[in-house]
Amino acid sequence: MAARSVDAAGHIHATAGPNARVVSLVPSITELLFSLGLGEQVVGRTGFCIHPRAVVRDVPKVGGTKDVKLDALRALNPTHVIVNVDENDRSTFEKIQ
Repeated sequence: MAARSVDAAGHIHATAGPNARVVSLVPSITELLFSLGLGEQVVGRTGFCIHPRAVVRDVPKVGGTKDVKLDALRALNPTHVIVNVDENDRSTFEKIQ
C-alpha cells in the first residue's frame, strides 16, 4: 500500500515521492522545501516565495498568495499543490481540488 498523509482539513493524500511535481503557494513552505533538499521537485511558486533567492528565482511564478493564476498553475502539471488556510483564499482550494 502506498504511503499516505492527512492534511489539516482531514483530506487524505498520496505521499509525495521522488517524482513529485510540487507547486507551493506558501512562502515559508517554499523555503522549507528547498532547505530540506527538495528544491528540484518545486515546479511553481507565488511571487511572494522569494527565498532562497539564489535558486527560487528560476522557479516559475503562478501569481500571488491571494490571486493564483489557475491556468499557470495547471500548466505546470503538479502532482501536489501546497496551500495554507491563512495564506490562500478558500476559493483557490476549491478550484484546485
